[in-house]
Amino acid sequence: MKKQIKKNTDGLLTKQDFKKYSDDLNKKLSSFITKDDAKNFATKDDLKKLVTKEEAKNFATKDDLKKLVTKEEAKKFATKDDLEELGRRLIKYIDFRLEPIEEFRKKFEDFQDRVLKILDWIVKKLEKYDQEYTIMSEKYTAIDEKLENHESRIMALEKKTIYKT
Repeated sequence: MKKQIKKNTDGLLTKQDFKKYSDDLNKKLSSFITKDDAKNFATKDDLKKLVTKEEAKNFATKDDLKKLVTKEEAKKFATKDDLEELGRRLIKYIDFRLEPIEEFRKKFEDFQDRVLKILDWIVKKLEKYDQEYTIMSEKYTAIDEKLENHESRIMALEKKTIYKT
């Protein structure tokens, strides 16, 4: 009987075989999309809303793009690195060209400081001179009055002496 059971079960799967085939099938099925994944895909109606065939006629084709620039011609265009290098060189050039201007600005500031110091000195001297002038003009007025007084007295005395002799 064991022989007969074994003979009848030779074509059947064992639990281990079933588990192995089940795991292989699960691995293969895992690469397929699920219903939830499919919900995120665009439908034909979604695509029709984006671009119609008529509108798509205006888009550039590969042939159109090939006519614009070839690979060899595209190599002649500046790359991002080229532009960055150009920017660095331009900044160095500008710094080089502005260096004399910066030096001139510093010298000019020094000159301006010296001129302002001298002008301050001159203004102080002029203020002092103005004060002295005001004082001297007052003294001159007083002296002038005394001088006129003396002159009138001297003339009076001279007239007296002329008549006495």
